[in-house]
Amino acid sequence: MSFHEKQPGNQLSLSFGPPPRDQIQRVMTWLDDSHCMEQPFTIRNLIDRLPDSLPDLYESLVIRILAVLVSEGKVRFLSHDEPMSISAAKYVLETPIRWKTIAVRPRTRLAIQQIEGVRRILSPHMELPASDNPDDLSDAIRQKMLHWRIEFQEFSRLCDKNHYPGKSDIQECLKQIRDLEQTSGADEILVKIQAGQTGILLDRIKTLNIFFGVGIVFWNALQKTMTRVLTNLETVINLEWFHTDWAELVLLKNRPDPWNVMDRIRELNTRISDEIDRIEFARIDESKKTAIEQVEGMIGELSELFQENSVSPEIRHNALFPLQQIKKNLLNASTHSDIDRLMVQAEDQYALHA
Repeated sequence: MSFHEKQPGNQLSLSFGPPPRDQIQRVMTWLDDSHCMEQPFTIRNLIDRLPDSLPDLYESLVIRILAVLVSEGKVRFLSHDEPMSISAAKYVLETPIRWKTIAVRPRTRLAIQQIEGVRRILSPHMELPASDNPDDLSDAIRQKMLHWRIEFQEFSRLCDKNHYPGKSDIQECLKQIRDLEQTSGADEILVKIQAGQTGILLDRIKTLNIFFGVGIVFWNALQKTMTRVLTNLETVINLEWFHTDWAELVLLKNRPDPWNVMDRIRELNTRISDEIDRIEFARIDESKKTAIEQVEGMIGELSELFQENSVSPEIRHNALFPLQQIKKNLLNASTHSDIDRLMVQAEDQYALHA
């Protein structure tokens, strides 16, 4: 009685423990050395022919070895010349009645090297499954491409909304991502990745991801610096070094790929921004000095008025103490809006008692 005849319903179980690794390797070596690539043979042919070269391999062990090789992507099953999925292939292995109709196609060493090449290209940019099965790799690639497509569509929207650079690069990435997504078949997408310009695409994706991640925060700060320059143009235009630095900064900012010169942009932006800070701090200090002198004048005028009219200490305190507090707050003011707000309070307090 054969092994599969012992199973109920003429079904063969694959639930036994995994076969020894050396036996799996022996079968794979036999497949590589045989001529089955020229003429695919069926599972039944394989089971009948293997014992001639490897007599210690009995039928159930061969089936379990084939299950491992299918899972690892080193062997494919063909039904009417079409590759079968892993789950369908395992079902066939459990159904001996179909062994005469399903062809076995081992992957050549070249195909295995191709998978290794794809892994080298992709592994720095995405998490890959442990399995070398092309279907598993293809599924992981398609999922990542979908993630990148959604992400880059959002980048494109941000470019339109906020006038960020990179729109043409984003569109080119989206075009290549869609091309890979639309590739049918696991083998086809792996061939395209290894033979095409995928390495360039992945480097561009990485660069744009960095820019639209942490880089965009700096880019917004750069935009703010350029607005501050225009506000303080009358002062900065008199600086000897400003014209050269400003011209270079504008030129680099308007490049289609400013992320490639971001270090220089950051250097120029820091120098100009620091100078604007110095100018604005000096202007604020001057405004604070003027405001404090005005408040002191208000306090002096009210003090003389109260002295001439013998105003009670309580009224003096109610009138002068708020102005003294405003003077104190002016010393700590850090913006023109703070100074303006405090001066409105001082003028209201002065008008109330003048």
